[in-house]
Amino acid sequence: MPASGRGRGSTAASSRSYLARVSAGDGLLLAYVVDDVDHAFETVRAGGATVITEPQTEPWGERYCQFEDPNGIIIQFVQWVQ
Repeated sequence: MPASGRGRGSTAASSRSYLARVSAGDGLLLAYVVDDVDHAFETVRAGGATVITEPQTEPWGERYCQFEDPNGIIIQFVQWVQ
């Protein structure tokens, strides 16, 4: 087996090529409950984060916003409102 450990004919270069096309965070969402979604949103946006969803409120009382980190992981801040 080659040194890369990926099977016959695989090379480190082809492995890196595959990894460059796949995000480490594909399909992953981390949700954090916060006291003030709007404050969290403004703080994180001011830090230069990529905004996915600006703050919005769902009919069932969930207020949330979403960002994407450099690995493609979606970070969601959630606040329960009346």
